[in-house]
Amino acid sequence: MRSVALIFIVLIFFTACPKKQDTATQNMTSIASEQTGKSEVDGLPSRTFDINGDNKPDIWEYYKKGEKDGKQTDIVVRKEFDLNHDGKVDMVKVFNDKGETVKEMIDFDFDGRFDTTNYIEKGQLTRQEMDLNWDGKPDIVKFFEKGKIVRKELSTKIDGKMDYFEYYDDKGSVDRIGIDKNGDGDVDQWIKK
Repeated sequence: MRSVALIFIVLIFFTACPKKQDTATQNMTSIASEQTGKSEVDGLPSRTFDINGDNKPDIWEYYKKGEKDGKQTDIVVRKEFDLNHDGKVDMVKVFNDKGETVKEMIDFDFDGRFDTTNYIEKGQLTRQEMDLNWDGKPDIVKFFEKGKIVRKELSTKIDGKMDYFEYYDDKGSVDRIGIDKNGDGDVDQWIKK
């Protein structure tokens, strides 16, 4: 259901028109900035979009002035999305100067904390980090090459220290498992599948 809602919101976004920011909208943008803790957009101009017509922003877009094809233009560097319209940012996308997504942060359970961070290069997911206890350290990290998972690391104690490692073959099946029994960061036991 959430994926359907996300697709619906993204489709609506591409047809939405930016609205001029009033004082309340600027305050919402400030609240969103504080909620996501993002200092890299401070001082950048922004515009908001109201996609559900409730006169509250659902999307915040941060941009810088740049040049494309020899013309001055706005280059979007970050977008924030309130997917469930509760005033909190649920998804953040960060873009490079070419407009390509390089990072995504997602709050899947809408509790105000990002659960998953995706790192993207040239349109391909390269790494996915999941923080299960919201301590700022990933508890599950997945690595991808050419769109396929190649390795998964887990912190079985949910303390950010990886102690369980899965390696995948080119068909996406687990090839071998490594276990760090003493917590020193090195694999102590290998299990071949």
